[in-house]
Amino acid sequence: MTMAEAGSYECLRFRLQGDASISVGYWGQEYVRSLVGEIGEALEAQVVERAEVNALVTEILRNLMEKHAEIDACDFCLEIGELDRLKELEFSDRQSQDRVCLYLISCADYLPEPENKHALKLALDLYLMAKRYTHAFRVANILGEPELVPLEQVPPGSMRVQLELMQTPKDWSRHYHDVAQELEILEAKTPDDIYKSHLVESGRRLGTLLGSTHMDSARENLAASLVNAFVNAGFGSDKFITSSSEDERRNWIFRNRAHGMLSATASLGMIFLYDIDGGLAEIDKYLYSPEEYVRAGALLAIGLLSGGRIADDCDAALALLAEYVESENAHMRLAAILGLGFAYAGTHRMDILELLAPTLADASTPVEVAAVTALALGLVFVASANADLAATFIQAIQDHYSEAFAGVDESKADSAAESAKPSQAEEAQARERMELEPPSDSAHRRQADEEHAAQVADRSVQANGFGNTAELGEADAAKRPSTAPNSASRSENRNESTFRHPLARFFPLALGLLYLHKRGLSIEPVTDALQAMGMNAPFISEMVECCAYFGAGDVLALQRFLGWETGLAPMAAAANAAGESITLQMSLRLFDRILQFGSDQQRRAVPLALGLAYVSNPRLEVVDTLSKLSHDGDAEIAAGAILAMGLVAAGTNQARVAGLLRELSAFYNEDPSLLFVVRLAQGLTHAGRGLLTLAPFYSDGAVLDPVSAAGLLTLLVLCLGPGSMRETLLGRYHFFFYALALAARPRFLITLDADSKEPVPVLVRVGQAVDTVGQAGRPKTITGFQTHTTPVLIGVGERAELATNEWVCNAPVLEGIVLVQRREQISEHEARP
Repeated sequence: MTMAEAGSYECLRFRLQGDASISVGYWGQEYVRSLVGEIGEALEAQVVERAEVNALVTEILRNLMEKHAEIDACDFCLEIGELDRLKELEFSDRQSQDRVCLYLISCADYLPEPENKHALKLALDLYLMAKRYTHAFRVANILGEPELVPLEQVPPGSMRVQLELMQTPKDWSRHYHDVAQELEILEAKTPDDIYKSHLVESGRRLGTLLGSTHMDSARENLAASLVNAFVNAGFGSDKFITSSSEDERRNWIFRNRAHGMLSATASLGMIFLYDIDGGLAEIDKYLYSPEEYVRAGALLAIGLLSGGRIADDCDAALALLAEYVESENAHMRLAAILGLGFAYAGTHRMDILELLAPTLADASTPVEVAAVTALALGLVFVASANADLAATFIQAIQDHYSEAFAGVDESKADSAAESAKPSQAEEAQARERMELEPPSDSAHRRQADEEHAAQVADRSVQANGFGNTAELGEADAAKRPSTAPNSASRSENRNESTFRHPLARFFPLALGLLYLHKRGLSIEPVTDALQAMGMNAPFISEMVECCAYFGAGDVLALQRFLGWETGLAPMAAAANAAGESITLQMSLRLFDRILQFGSDQQRRAVPLALGLAYVSNPRLEVVDTLSKLSHDGDAEIAAGAILAMGLVAAGTNQARVAGLLRELSAFYNEDPSLLFVVRLAQGLTHAGRGLLTLAPFYSDGAVLDPVSAAGLLTLLVLCLGPGSMRETLLGRYHFFFYALALAARPRFLITLDADSKEPVPVLVRVGQAVDTVGQAGRPKTITGFQTHTTPVLIGVGERAELATNEWVCNAPVLEGIVLVQRREQISEHEARP
């Protein structure tokens, strides 16, 4: 073994020529490892045939399993490309099987396609062979194919009940209230309880003496409505809109103006989150209001009730919203379509497709309605890779996209403009479509006027942050100056689409949502189709790729994203790194480089990217970075950083972030728009009074929830691009903040008795998770733990384990609702014939 020349394979040749009756382990473990290395090299060099070493490979694998070297056995099978041989092995105990399956699941993150899926499916098969259906279902969720573990194959018993709880959440509202009662947080909170204005009141009095302005009442009431919705989410009560006094409820809604009434009414959907029956009874009265914005808000509230997670056997949302899909009232039509997307997110319901597809396929549909329809269908069919729907989206993009300049750069557009001058009718139609800049020469004079108006607006923005361009009424929105990019910014946007309508970016987002977390091979037909149709606009293909690699942790994809020249590059890097610790650490350094040397568009996207990568995970270094960026001279960077602080601390009640946001409320007291964003961030920090998380990963951070990721992307995509946040979330589309309801998920651990199905207190240890994959023996899986009695709250990066041998459970991970049994009861059950 030690004296042979490299490439001679003497150890392997002597073994093949020698006496096969002698056990391969007779010569010791080092001899076996030498054989393993030589077999892999010989097969790769084609020195031996696989048939010659088949018997030896089987013998080596059995020896490794007997010596509890399961990781070496997995590596050997990976090296020779025969993972299926692991199915033929016998595991000495459940721990041995766990070591093999966990190692395969961990290796899948670093294997190329399609080998990564092969490793996961092997782990799934091993669990199914051992009849560990809940563990198999967890692997099926990692694959994105939960149907691989059908409930019908599971025999009746506690494991089947646990699997039902994992597949379809039940009684979330009841357990939600039980946990709140146990933690003594049932009392409703007001926005003032969150703002803690008395701590910064002295600074405000000083600002008043100096003649500073204060947030206008309409914007302040809108901020309070949104904050109230997120803070009291899921509790079914607050001190405003669910007040016992009818006058107080009505007065609270009508304190808002125009679209503000829509968001105020829609907050009922957040307050009654997961309680469909109770919410419908409260919302019903608003469907008959004479005010159209109130009726539209009620329709959106109906869609928010399920949070994209709770199934409704009565299909109340479909029954109530379907009749408004073709409504003549634009606000009610948008609210109904968006409500359907929220209510049935991730369900892949074909009847929803049949209902909404005609609206999307009609080329005469207004851009606003078509874009929201595409988003709704993208939410319903998220991560489905539905090829027919993808073709429909591509056709819709073509119908609502400026065909003259699609996929060409600025120099080509200038030359094309000389030979093709559009008519006045074509120009009027183009105002509602996405278009690459610049327009034709016949429109240069109009563009010069718009640029002059934009420069005047920019000077007012510089004097007062965002200015007051985000008024809540339609009349104010109509007065808003155009935000067409001027010639100075063309070098930055040379390869980026400029969307004339602020919601037009939902078209590429909807297309990308179909392939969320599907990686590169699945999107090749889509990118080829876009190129074949002449739509080479980078924003479209890059958005599809950003969604496809969400949570993949692919280093090669990360390097490719850094070569993009659009503002989507940091967002794609964050989406790719989300959920993978090593790639996240790498991305932090990359974002620092972009802040120093990147373009303005990329720098403005960095805070949003940090918020996406660290949702509900307020790491110290991330909060420090965002705190610095929140004081940036660029108002868009500051607004993005403030919103990202809210996302990073969402549902954690972290005192440090809450203190920083209070300081920012005093700092931006003179800027109504930025103060509005600060209020929203404060509401997100205390979302669900600490019972909710917006993190898109669950089950010990191994499983991506596509509905949660889609909700986060819906909000953040509206913030990309110059002036985008001002035109959307800070304008009349503030109700898209409710897309975060799709990302919300209870972060409690509650244990139910397997017999009575009622909560039972169980001792558990909660601490920081430790990666023990591949380690020998039985290492500790958590560190810095504390012992609690359920129910308990579990944050991002934390893990829980049973602290006593009195109870056992079938759940692969202690999260959410877990069924437990006493150990002696299981013994008696097993003793029965």
